[in-house]
Amino acid sequence: MPLVSPAFQFPSDWNPRRPSVGLLRDGDSLRIWLQPRNGKGSPAVVSKEEWMSDSCPVRDQVEAYRDNGGWLVAGLSPNRGLVRECRSPLSSLEKSGEIWPSLLEATLPFPLEDCAVAFLPPVVDPEGGSRCLAAAARTADIEDALAEWAELGIEPDLLVPEVLLLSDPQESMVWVGNSRSVFTAWHEHHFLGAGGCRGIPPSAKPLSRFKTAWSNEVPGMQWREVGPSTGEEEHLLEKHAASAPLLKSSCFVNLLENREHSRLQSRLKQKKRSLAILAGLLIVLLAAFPLIIQGVLRAAQADVAERIQLNYQRITGEESPAPGQEVLLAGRFVDETMTEVSRARAEVSGPHATTRLQRVLRELDSRSLIATRLEADPVRLTAEVLGTEEELSAMKLALESYGEQALVSPTDHGTWLLEVRSL
Repeated sequence: MPLVSPAFQFPSDWNPRRPSVGLLRDGDSLRIWLQPRNGKGSPAVVSKEEWMSDSCPVRDQVEAYRDNGGWLVAGLSPNRGLVRECRSPLSSLEKSGEIWPSLLEATLPFPLEDCAVAFLPPVVDPEGGSRCLAAAARTADIEDALAEWAELGIEPDLLVPEVLLLSDPQESMVWVGNSRSVFTAWHEHHFLGAGGCRGIPPSAKPLSRFKTAWSNEVPGMQWREVGPSTGEEEHLLEKHAASAPLLKSSCFVNLLENREHSRLQSRLKQKKRSLAILAGLLIVLLAAFPLIIQGVLRAAQADVAERIQLNYQRITGEESPAPGQEVLLAGRFVDETMTEVSRARAEVSGPHATTRLQRVLRELDSRSLIATRLEADPVRLTAEVLGTEEELSAMKLALESYGEQALVSPTDHGTWLLEVRSL
């Protein structure tokens, strides 16, 4: 089983933010989303004939993105890339990790040894046990998909199953293109199934059978229709494809393993070489300047000891009777004399911090904003958010209406820094 390594499943973990292009085939058309490094992206739709012509402005834009280091991310159609939810009776994610391959193999119509496989981050199931989404595609199907893109002069850097591109958010959806459809079924955060077919509703019989089957299984299930033939979120799939290398989302994963001489492999090797060079320099410095380092460490140790003694005096009001044991003695002093104060502080700060976090998450979700980093403590909450200045200003006013102090400022890498604390 060629398991795709995590470095290639989620390149955003180690690769700097870069421009990206989402690519999707829809009959004789190419659906494209151009996502710059910062700011909003733009869609484009061209026919294959126009793409292969001598003059195609959209193709020139895509090539310019690639020449500037951007990723080309192609969708892998449902007839080539399968997605399954694996459920383990074990609550331990570490132990469950040992049986995911066996659980996946039992659901596949072909041998696991012939596939490229990727497991998304697992979660503990509130109902007991654990679960994770797994994506698999036969090596031959991947090669066929790459060959079709090669006929158009396109060499994708990443291949993301279209089912996963349609699974964020986790709800039952139907993407209706101009000549084909992709559909998923979800229930209470559980992935039930997915598929794709030629044709669009109401003539797409496989889609009708899929809906009937799951409606009988889960009464009342509703599907939200999106895509170019619906007029709702026409560019959702290609836009999500372009976002795949930017964020480690719960539903985006690359199935294209490290191919020889690929750009992804070259950049990973370059990253490793840089880290090896830095490690070598550090070793040289440690070997060349041991006395300086020892002196710095001793000075730091003396400074820490002095600070500990001063803090001990500030807490207890007296000098340390046993140098080196101040932390232990101060802890006992606090336990004996400040128990009620500590309990009161915990009661006040704990729930308020939780409430602040819930408010921020609720405001982010209501505005469809993405937080790339989130840090919280009892005093304040800090987040880096992808969005516009207007969206962040509106969110700031909403948080201040709860009696919080909210500050918004731009960062140097295209996001906004949001800081929320009590007045």
